Amino acid sequence: MRTYGQLEGFEELMDRVVALRQAGLTTQRIAEQLNAEGFRPPRCRGPFNAAIVQQMLYRRGLIGNERADHAILQPGECWLAESGGRVGISLNKLRDWVRRGWLHARRTPIQGYWIAWADEKEVERLRRLLAESRRGVSSYPPSLTTPKPRPRAKGEKANP
Repeated sequence: MRTYGQLEGFEELMDRVVALRQAGLTTQRIAEQLNAEGFRPPRCRGPFNAAIVQQMLYRRGLIGNERADHAILQPGECWLAESGGRVGISLNKLRDWVRRGWLHARRTPIQGYWIAWADEKEVERLRRLLAESRRGVSSYPPSLTTPKPRPRAKGEKANP
């Protein structure tokens, strides 16, 4: 059985994996791209998949616990679980609000952790929404469900 280190073109493969990761691709998209470019894993008969790519990134020290890397947080952002604590809401309900578009949030590229953006005024709006939230209520005032525009980070371009 061959190892990655014994694989011909190993450094080329790892350089490509690193470049795709730095471009923000998920492990699934990296696997798809590697397969499309003709790379093959040394130990498997099949193609690359997300689990193989994640293991490669982890063993090379290129991923770990993204939550420990607070450098990826922009001003006003925090992990979704921390936002739940600030608002006083369960994580599941907060995820539902993200899906509904009631809270600005994004996911980390590799592990898919949620990062929420909410300044103090937004936290207050979410608290008011929580206070109005009751089982059986399906309609809320737009002032409670519409997040305010998120300010752009330094160097971030406006959406066209």
